[in-house]
Amino acid sequence: SDSSLPTYVLVHYLTWLSIFPLVKTYLKRGSFFVYYYHASSGGFQLASLLRLLGLATQEPVQIKDIYCRDLPHGQLWNFRHLAFRACSAQLKRIECITKTCLPFLGSSERLFYSVSVRKAWEAWLEPLLLLRRTGKYLAHEKDLPLEQVVLISPFAPLIEFLELGQNSAEEIAVTSQPFRNKVLLYLLGAFWLSLWRLISKWASLLVKLFTFSAPLNKESQNVGIEAAWHLSPPDCPNECALDDLFWWRESTIPPERIRYFYDRQDIQPTAGRLKLTSSLGIQSTLLDPRFCGDAPELLLKKPKPHKTVRSLFYDLWLSGRLLHRGFFSDELSRSVISIIHWYYIKSEGLADIYKSLGIRALFYVNEGGFDVFSLAAKSADAIRIGFQWTCLLGIDNVSARSHDVFFFWGQHDAKTALDSGSISKHMLVSGCFLTGRSNSQAIGEAQSVVSDFRKRGVDYVLAIFDTSSVTPNFYRFLLQWLVEDPKLGLLIKSKGKRPWEVLKNWNQSVDDRFGEILQRARDTQRIHLVPSDASPGDVALAADFTVGVGSISSTAVAALQGARVFFVDYERLDQGPQNPYTIFHSLGINRCIFYDLETLKREVLKYAVNPKSNPHLGDASPILHRLDSFCDSGASRRIAEYVEWYMAGLDRGLGKDEATLSATRKYAEKWGKDKVVRGF
Repeated sequence: SDSSLPTYVLVHYLTWLSIFPLVKTYLKRGSFFVYYYHASSGGFQLASLLRLLGLATQEPVQIKDIYCRDLPHGQLWNFRHLAFRACSAQLKRIECITKTCLPFLGSSERLFYSVSVRKAWEAWLEPLLLLRRTGKYLAHEKDLPLEQVVLISPFAPLIEFLELGQNSAEEIAVTSQPFRNKVLLYLLGAFWLSLWRLISKWASLLVKLFTFSAPLNKESQNVGIEAAWHLSPPDCPNECALDDLFWWRESTIPPERIRYFYDRQDIQPTAGRLKLTSSLGIQSTLLDPRFCGDAPELLLKKPKPHKTVRSLFYDLWLSGRLLHRGFFSDELSRSVISIIHWYYIKSEGLADIYKSLGIRALFYVNEGGFDVFSLAAKSADAIRIGFQWTCLLGIDNVSARSHDVFFFWGQHDAKTALDSGSISKHMLVSGCFLTGRSNSQAIGEAQSVVSDFRKRGVDYVLAIFDTSSVTPNFYRFLLQWLVEDPKLGLLIKSKGKRPWEVLKNWNQSVDDRFGEILQRARDTQRIHLVPSDASPGDVALAADFTVGVGSISSTAVAALQGARVFFVDYERLDQGPQNPYTIFHSLGINRCIFYDLETLKREVLKYAVNPKSNPHLGDASPILHRLDSFCDSGASRRIAEYVEWYMAGLDRGLGKDEATLSATRKYAEKWGKDKVVRGF
């Protein structure tokens, strides 16, 4: 490092704990500039102190976007594949450590833990690798050698023991801050939790206190569904594309056997949601006291541990043993031990809840990182059932499925899951449930808007599907095109609940002048923001073409419903390790896939003048059978039918494994053995 040059420090999590690596950086390099990705209130206090003492040169600057989905150097999916390869190379070692720590596990259970640890590492690595890339581009932007930029992260040890170029001259330095890989938090937290569970069990036995709120019949066998999305009203069951109860609405399972539970910050019980579930006869429960919404009275009292005192003593002894082993192991082993230790104990707490609610089949949307929900379901003598709700561009920390049962749209995504190392015992093809959730009101609104566009002289309408991260360059190009071209109309289907003001502020945080171009575009009266709960397919059918970026899910759904579709692939995924999964690319470039918007615009204008110049523009029909093996609107009913067969098996006295196998066999008999990817 050259002391005459400025030093830039990127901090993954700016907290009071960041003081140690920051002071070390000052002693080695002198004063520095601070950029942060996440920060706590204590982190801001630390930054002010460092500024006062002269260690930091200026106030910290927030890193607004690390994904850069609308720039060629973003490379998000290639980084995900790199994380997958690096973590997969350690699977055998993870499995050996798991066998030593949890010797009572069978081979399939050890594999479950190994893949879940791998997924946890992948989830931690993704922002770390993207921040390291951000640091490289910061050095390039400031015209500095890479030695002048440092990244501080609690997950820095992953870079070293996964051999991801920590000492490479082509990468910036990455240094650690407490708590390294959450090791200490996980080890001590698991030990305390196991001790508390034992004390709680003793207390419940001594005072004979039933601590759960509404005791259920011990023979009740219910289906648990997490509140994660929307709820459609009973008189319009397809109003919301993503409806938590979509499959149940097609089933014969009585509502009294459904346990609809809230445990998320973003989806809390509101008066409106509770009125809807009540009208359906479904019981709602609140699991997390932090997210009570409008119904704190629904909070489930903490159930007593379902394990025996003897088993809880064993868990406490095991926790002490793993705590000791974790402190005296190498960095990689310590990380593995802490993860399996924490989630083994945490899963038992969730299992207590599932047991108290009588849950025998669990639907839970979260799929990234360690699969604690499937682990808890196993302990509660239940199964976890999952279904594909998004189409992936390749392998990532979600694509490896570990549910007991998982439903895919078609063979394409099933192949991605298999190549990712999925360990689900029952993998089935159901078709895409989203194509069956068409909202006539949304279609009518979109068609009315487009009709108004046509009256204003519009010749071609594009439906825009954005993604969960900012894409100011993508939007700026389209908005500028709209302002300059009176024959263009835009329908904006933004991901999430983003009114115009939110959309403006969100992108303006990265692009200072975004608000200006957005207002000019809105003044044309040829741009319309579609409601967030509308289906991509409904919006697409009103437009001439769709344009997607970042996530290909909306593009796939629109294509399955007959729309002409485009996707802007800034990363050029077909030229990297994710090539085997680039299904739209297989049709050829500049048909459905474009590397840049300039080429896309040129092809649209040519088509508008003469459709015969490129008759297959946007046509994805040759690959639809690979995306959806059924290409009908019956996916919801197929999933519902499977759950009915499983629950009927339980009612006949079968164990969960026998009931699952029975349901899979019936599925194969009805829909064909080729629709069962794994399960016999």
